[in-house]
Amino acid sequence: MLRVVRSLPGDMALAAAEGSAEEPEEISVALVVAPVGTTVLVHAGEAIAAVPDAAPGDTETADTETADTGTGHTRARDTDE
Repeated sequence: MLRVVRSLPGDMALAAAEGSAEEPEEISVALVVAPVGTTVLVHAGEAIAAVPDAAPGDTETADTETADTGTGHTRARDTDE
């Protein structure tokens, strides 16, 4: 996961891993809303999801839980069923 450190023209951004000494890398943010400071999940240079900020050690979410879809993949689902 990377944190967006600067927005660039054309749905691009510079993002870096927190605590890393490496230079920020240019990524596409065309698929997500990712203002500066947003943590994003990146695959092949494309931000594919914005990650909600959580307190260290906080693994609970108030509105969603992970559901097994039977395909080996998981998805978030609304818990207010």
